[in-house]
Formats: sequence, structure tokens, C-alpha cells
Amino acid sequence: MEEMVGDVTKCRAAFERWMDWHPDDAAWLSYARFEVRCKQLEKAKEVMKRYVNEYPCAKSFLKLAKWAEWEAKDFSLARKVYESALTDLEPEEARQARVFKMFASFEERQGEYQRARVIYRHAVKLLRLGETSITSRQVDEDGEELSNYEKGKRDELYQSYVAFEKKHGDRKGIEDVILTKQRAEYNQRVATDPLDYDAWFEFAKLEEDHGQ
Repeated sequence: MEEMVGDVTKCRAAFERWMDWHPDDAAWLSYARFEVRCKQLEKAKEVMKRYVNEYPCAKSFLKLAKWAEWEAKDFSLARKVYESALTDLEPEEARQARVFKMFASFEERQGEYQRARVIYRHAVKLLRLGETSITSRQVDEDGEELSNYEKGKRDELYQSYVAFEKKHGDRKGIEDVILTKQRAEYNQRVATDPLDYDAWFEFAKLEEDHGQ
């Protein structure tokens, strides 16, 4: 109502009183969008930064990064938020597959293919994607049980990496993806049947030819 009658000061005060009640993300986004409508982009950014300080988790960081890219059109801020999500959040938040997926997709949209590749490869190494059957993994890097949701997201992340290399990669990048997949298959075979000598010989030959 206050905004409709043009009383920006009272409207802002109403939002501030609302924020004192620690509302959910929809309220903070509404406040930020109000500031954008008032052509107060810096105030809008401060509102969103307060939001992530109020709720320091992957969800809030990703919402801020998405808002910065699509609504504020501040690509530098979006990149900083993604970077902060990986470095500043607790490990159980920072290691969520969706953080890597959204960050890499952002860099791909910016035409920063090498940046995107570094993010994907870091995720593959950190989350050990492709080393075993992803959907069968039951624990994370700290031995905690993975939720079905996170297992699905890790599967999506790995498939996105494969698609990315097929689209933007050179021959070496594509070969790396193929080798990772082959290693996963051999790991699965020898884990299922340690007496599968054909698998062991083929695995050894693969590492002899392509091992680093």
C-alpha cells in the first residue's frame, strides 16, 4: 500500500520491520525487488547480502548469485558469490553438487569455458564423480550417508560435465571424460568380482596406456 501511494520511505520502513521477524527468502527477494523498482540497485544488493548473512547456506548463496546475474545484471557479483559459496560455507553446504553445477553453468553462459572446465574438474575430483557408480554411492567424502536427492544431483553434475566437454572440449578433454568413465566401469567390475581377471588385465592396460 505504501509503495502504491508513492511513500517510499514508509514502504522501506515496513520492509525493515518485516525483516526483523527473520522471514524466508521470498520476503528478502521482495524487498530487493522493491529497491530495484525505486532505482536503488546498491540498496537492493545490500538487502540480498543481508539475506545471505541471515541464512548462510548453499540455498541463500545460490539465490543471491542467480539474482545478481538475472535481475541485477551484475556478473562480477554473481561470480564472487559463487566463489564465496565454495570457500566460505561449511563443507556440507559447499560440496553440494548444485553449487558446482550452477557455477559452471554461469561461467559457460558468460563464455568463460576454461573457468567452467576448471569448476567441473574440481567437482569431479572433490566429489569423486565417476569413480564408482554414482547412483549406488551411499556416503559422502566424510563418511556421511548421501541423500537420494544429492546422489541424483551428483549424477546430473557429472552428465553436465560430459555434455560440456562434448560441446566445448578439445580432443584431450573428451578423452579425459571417456577415461574417467572407463575407470568407473573397471572399478565397478573388480569391486563386484575380485576374481574377474579379464577386468583386472584390461584395467591395468588402461592405466599403462593412459595413467598419469
